[in-house]
Amino acid sequence: MHIKHNGYIPKSGLLIAEQLEIMKIHGKTLDIGTGETGILANCLLAHGASRVVASDIDPIAIRWARQASNRSWEIALHSCDLFPSSQTDTNGTFDIIVSNPPQMPMPYHGHLHDYGGSDGRSCIIRIIEYGKRLLSRNGKLVLLCFDFLSVDCSYGHETIFELAKRKGLKTNVTARHKRIIQKGGKTEENIGWIEKNSPGYIFQKDSNGNYYHEVLIIEMSHEIVL
Repeated sequence: MHIKHNGYIPKSGLLIAEQLEIMKIHGKTLDIGTGETGILANCLLAHGASRVVASDIDPIAIRWARQASNRSWEIALHSCDLFPSSQTDTNGTFDIIVSNPPQMPMPYHGHLHDYGGSDGRSCIIRIIEYGKRLLSRNGKLVLLCFDFLSVDCSYGHETIFELAKRKGLKTNVTARHKRIIQKGGKTEENIGWIEKNSPGYIFQKDSNGNYYHEVLIIEMSHEIVL
């Protein structure tokens, strides 16, 4: 991977990449919010996808993703809001959909790669609601979600698991990772807002006194009715 000067290493993306390494990757795949490195799209390609589509709302990120690896030319890259319109005209289009979506709760409209709406869940909800239609019968939707967004435990909201069930998807947490809250980062900046929007959620401290939360890797698939 080629990272631009003063670019970033997508640490959260690496957590999903670890999950992709142990999955059976095949068929047509979609990476939503691929970012300037296109890391998950490249992982899908490297691990056996026959076709990879990737999207990002930021056209500058797409421009950099086109040159992020020596195989980027094989990826169909689209600058759009979550779902490329040219890829969504039929049901069951994708065998695997992956996303590390913007999901930081903020009281104002922040950076495109951080802002997930005032409660942090807007992109996640849209991906679940529309992504379900685009999954093939045995397809998998893989999402990275912060635990304070009411993923499998409710903090003032319907859980993401409950939402998925209503949409006919079964859910499974495949991995949990501790994420240290960096000084001066977006999470620290918005802790007060997060606690206001997620009543009952408590940030924990590790043995070194650092606040942290958990990052969950979630796998969703169709509830198959026999």
